Amino acid sequence: MLLENQSMYALIDFGATHFFVVRKIENKLKRKSLKLEKRFLISTHLGDVVTIEHIYKVVKITIGGYDTKVDVMPL
Repeated sequence: MLLENQSMYALIDFGATHFFVVRKIENKLKRKSLKLEKRFLISTHLGDVVTIEHIYKVVKITIGGYDTKVDVMPL
C-alpha cells in the first residue's frame, strides 16, 4: 500500500467507517492535521479508551494500483 506515495504495510478493514493511522507515520504525511470540532472516543479491544482530536483530510492511498482519497485520524 502507498500512503501519500510512501510505501508502508497496512491492516485494512474495508467495512470500516473510519480510517486510522499510527502516530509514528504522521511525519510521512508532510502536512498539518486539522482539529476536529468534536472529539472521537475509541474503545480498544483491551478495554482502553483513546481520544482522537485531529484528522488528516483527503489523504491519497493506493492499493493494488487503485488510488482513492480518505480522511485519516492518528491513533
